[in-house]
Order: sequence, then structure tokens, then C-alpha cells
Amino acid sequence: MYAEYAWLIPAIPLILSPVALIFGRKLPKEGAELGILGTSLSFVLALIVSTEYLLYHYQESYVEYPWIDLGTFKLNFIVMVDPLSIVMMDIVCLIATLIMIYSLGYMHGEEGLARYFSEMLLFAGSMLTIVMAGDLLLLFIGWELVGVSSYLLIGFWYARPPAASAAKKAFLTTRMGDIFMLAGIAYLYSQFSSLNIIELNSLAPTLALLDPRMLTLVGIFLFIGAMGKSAQFPLMAWLWDAMEGPTTVSAILHSSTMVKAGVYLVLRIYPIIVASPTTMQFIAYVGSFTAFIAATLALVEWDIKRILAYSTISQIGYMMSALGVGGFAVGYLHLISHAFFKALLFLCAGSVVHVMHEIVHDPWLSRDMRYMGGLFKPMRITAWTMLIGGLALAGIFPLSGFWSKDAVIEAAFEAGDPIVYWLLVITAFLTAFYIMRLWFNTFWSDLRAPKLLESHGEKYKKRIHLHESPPVMTGPLIVLAAITVALGVIIPFFEHSFIEFLATYLEPYHIYLSEEGIASVHYVPIVKGFMIEGIPVAIISLSFALVGIWIAYEGYATKRLNTEAIATKSLGKIISKILESKYGLDAFYLLLSEKLAWKGISRGLSWFDRNIVDGIVNLVGLTGLGIAKMSDIFDRYGIDGLVNAIGDTLKWFGGRLRRIEIGVIEIYALLIALGTLFIFIYGLYLMGYPILGFIFG
Repeated sequence: MYAEYAWLIPAIPLILSPVALIFGRKLPKEGAELGILGTSLSFVLALIVSTEYLLYHYQESYVEYPWIDLGTFKLNFIVMVDPLSIVMMDIVCLIATLIMIYSLGYMHGEEGLARYFSEMLLFAGSMLTIVMAGDLLLLFIGWELVGVSSYLLIGFWYARPPAASAAKKAFLTTRMGDIFMLAGIAYLYSQFSSLNIIELNSLAPTLALLDPRMLTLVGIFLFIGAMGKSAQFPLMAWLWDAMEGPTTVSAILHSSTMVKAGVYLVLRIYPIIVASPTTMQFIAYVGSFTAFIAATLALVEWDIKRILAYSTISQIGYMMSALGVGGFAVGYLHLISHAFFKALLFLCAGSVVHVMHEIVHDPWLSRDMRYMGGLFKPMRITAWTMLIGGLALAGIFPLSGFWSKDAVIEAAFEAGDPIVYWLLVITAFLTAFYIMRLWFNTFWSDLRAPKLLESHGEKYKKRIHLHESPPVMTGPLIVLAAITVALGVIIPFFEHSFIEFLATYLEPYHIYLSEEGIASVHYVPIVKGFMIEGIPVAIISLSFALVGIWIAYEGYATKRLNTEAIATKSLGKIISKILESKYGLDAFYLLLSEKLAWKGISRGLSWFDRNIVDGIVNLVGLTGLGIAKMSDIFDRYGIDGLVNAIGDTLKWFGGRLRRIEIGVIEIYALLIALGTLFIFIYGLYLMGYPILGFIFG
């Protein structure tokens, strides 16, 4: 079966990763050849496996590879080919290949390219490991490898303090979620002695009957792991700082790897999640609240990459909300749609930053939209493709984002939860506003960099030359834009087929999907039809998005709406300050990391170590020393004293007896005679002769 060689899909980039690191410098493109080769081979193999899977009529297949076998304790690695894995592995491989090609132009001239492509291969291979894992052990290994590779890539420019700090922040924040996830995995193993995902999904109802509260706790613990990887509130602040890495890293991280890993985990263990209504509600509220909060942060941001980072957090909130209200299929559909237009947006941002860096010669100012403008004519390909990605993100008909985002909002309405529904609708308005604010500030009007640079006392003698990025960079933009448009055409015709396809994953666990992709579970109050007082839900969300675009146009294209005046007036000023401070989230993390973790917990642990642990160790040492001294005294004066006393006594008796040994034979004969006489007389006494009684008394 196809699963027998499917393990090669993640193995190829993982094997080529150290090869690129060791030998990449000797190659003409410094390892880019191996990066492109690894992901493209995995993509071809993924297409072959997917085709065979479809030809076999959706027959799930998995292969177990023994790892630990200690009799009663056994653990196996399982590689799974099913509806979830074949879709995701195709997306990861395709986007990774396009980004590898794009990197040829974007990363040209950078130092450490062999290291870069090695880490990118590790990143892709790690995510593919998560995708194809059929057991929680292998999934967790891939989960941690993704964390390590993201740490390396975010901190690729490690000589820059912000990049090094962002890498540490990402690594430590995601570890917080991983601790809870590991606890959930450990509990499941303790209960069922298995990490096989299929078995655990099947046993979820059993656990619900045994201890429903524990099932809720396990589901929430596993979801907290997903919150860390997918940057959901409150474990979200690491993602906007992760923009300190190369834009290509941001593109692959936000589109198809790492941040999507959390969503994929929830999809993979959905029967466990869906068995607890409390867990589902928790996921729905966290997702919708995260979507709204992240969207508001993008309203006042000027860093082009950070705006897209907030957007990623917000859109993953949409996916989590969908899964929380039972929208299994629509959540996955939005993941697929978002993967392509978000990769497109980040690569377009990279194209802009690539050109702006030639003008401002500063890694941070080249990302500041206040220095941009007027880039439409010289960068038409980047401008048009970014507009397509932006409109898809805003959910504008007929692009892919319209169908997938609208499906999520409809799922929230279908579930009958007004809080989740209205948070998502309002977020749709905010999303359309901030993404078009980005586009107008970047491509509209005139280039603002020269005036701002002159105001800072910096003058450029050479003429500023604006130009489009090289074909190696614009090529992937065109491909991704084409896919975004094509999906907008394909999704409405094949949405139900896709839902039926994904339903084959859930049917063995007696979970079925409606035509809208909603899981038919007992706690979802179904409201028939997608109408609110006669108005289709889709029209409402689209209207909100169009209003957001119109306000962005009036504020940043025509300038008829003075957004700066609004932001500086009483209420607007207060809101702006709150948003610019990111609701205090950065300060909160600073408090946790430096004040609490470093000065509080670390110093407390240091005091505990020095005074308690060391005190106990020293006490044990002193006690041992005292015992040793007592033992020494007892040995020297007790045991040695007794032995010496016996020796001295024997020596004394020996000295006395030695005196009778004078060497005169006559005396020895006399003594023998006297002794013999004494024994003879004593013998007569014992025989009863009375005369002898007088002698012996």
C-alpha cells in the first residue's frame, strides 16, 4: 500500500537538512539546490500518494514501525495516510517549494545561506512529520522539531538583538503550551496504554463515561498546546515578534507550517475534543476572541510584516472558532484557503521590503509603511498579486477567502452562539479595513521615503530607482495568486464533495457532518437556514467587509477621511494608545519573563537552592562527617582498645610464664614429679578415700 513508502515524504527534507548544512557552501547556490530538490521531491511523492489514495476509494492506510518493545510496554511510530494528511501534505510541500524558489532572489547575497536552507528543510520535514503521524509520540516529536527549527529561523540574523530576542520569546512561549499538551498525552497513555490516534479517538466516549470532567481537562490541555503553536490568546505575543526573521521564514511559518500545526492537532484528535461540550465551547470562545483582538492590533500598526502577523493570528482564530462550534470541514477549508493567500501576502511583502531596503538601507525602516507609497507603477506584479491576496483575506466575492471565511461565519450562526458569530462578523469588517489600509499605504500616492529621510538629516546623492523584484520572486507570486483565484472558482462547486471527503475521517467514530460541514453532535443547537430576519448571513458579512474597504479607501487613498485626526481626538487617542501598547500583552510577557520568571521565580529558586537544597545537602554531609568521626573514635578506642587489651593481657601472662623457663632439667623433672603426685592424690580423693578429705577440705 501507499503508506509503506509515504514515510519518505517527511524523511527526504529531514535527511537533506544536515547534508545542506555540511556541503551547501560548496554548491553554486549555497544549498538552495538541495532545498528546492528536497521539497519538490516530497511534493511529487505527496501527489503520487494522494492520487493512489483517491484511486483506492479513500481506504485509510497506516504502517507501524516498532520503536520500544519491553514486553508489556510497547511504543510504535505510525505513519498515516487519510483525508486529513493527504490534503495537508500537498499544501505544505507545494508552498515550501515555492518559498524555496523565491528565496533564491530574496536571500541573495546573505551570509549563512547553507544554514538557512538546512533549517528550512528541517522546518518542512518537521511539519510533514506532524501531518503524517498516526500516533501522538511521533506527532509530538515533529511538534518539538518545528519549535526548534522555528527558533533557528526566526533568529537567523542572530547578530541582531531583536532577532535573537524574538527567537527566544517564540521558543519559550510555545514551550508553555507544550507542557500542557504533554500532560494531556501522558494522561491518555496512563488510561489506555496507547498513543495510537485512531485507538484514542475511538476510546474517547469511554473516557467520557468514566470521568467526563477529566475528559474536558485532557481536551483543554491538548488545546493549550495548540494555542501555543497557533498563537491564540493569551499565548500570541511571540508571533508578531517573529517578524524579525526573514520574510520567507514568515511566509512558510504563517501559511502552512507551525501556526497551522495547532489547528491540525485539533482536527486530528477531533473525536476527543468533540466528546466534551465544555472543551468545544472553550475553543470557540478563545478562537473568536483571538480573531477580534488580533484584528484590532493591526489597525494602528505600521510594520507591513507585523500587520500580516496579526492577520495570521486573527484568521487562525476563525479556524479555531469553526472547530469549536462543530465546523470540522469549514475550519479545514479555511485553513487550506488561508494557506495560499497568506503565503502570497507575505511573499508580496517580502518583494516590497526587498526594494525598500535598497532605498532606506535599514532593516526596520524598510518594513515601515510610512516610508512607502507610489510603488504601484514600478511594481505592478507585486501590487496586483497583493491586491488579490488582500481581497481574499478580506473575504470579497468571488475569491477563495469569501467562501471559506463565510462558511466559518455561517457555522457560528448555525451553532446558535451570538457571541462567537458577532465577534467574527465584526472581525471581518476590521480585516477588510486593515489589509486595504496596508495596500493603499504601500502602493498608492507618492513614495514618502525621501522626505522622511531628509527630515531625519539623511540625504541620498544617488537617484532612487524603483523597480519590480526579479522573476525568481515574482514567479511564485503569480502562481499563488492564480491558485487563490482558482480556489474561488473551485470551492463553491466542490465544497460539498470536500465535506463528504473529510467526513470519511469522522464516520468511524460515529460523528457525521451536515451539508454545511457542521458536526452533528448532541450539544450543537441547529438553526435551520442561513437567514437573519430575511437577510442571508453571507450578505451581512460581505457588507461589513465592503464597508471596511470603503473606509480604508477614503482614509488612505482619497484622504477625504482624516484618520490621523480621529486617532488623536479624546476617545480615539485613548483607543490608539491601548492598541499601540498591544493591550499590555508585551508588558505582560515582560513581567512574566523578566520580572516574574527571572527576578521572581529564578531568584526564588536560587535562594531555595542555596539555602534549602544546599542546606539539606550540607546537613547530610555534616551528619555523615559526624558519624564518621564517631565511628573513628569507636574504632580506635572501642574495637582497637579491646583488641589491644587482649593482646596486652596475653603479653603479660606470657612474660610471667616465661620466667619459669630457666633451662635447668633437674627443676623441670622435679616439677613434673610434683604435678604427677598432685594428680594421683586428687584421683584418690575423687574415689572416696576419707583420709584425703582432710587434705582437700
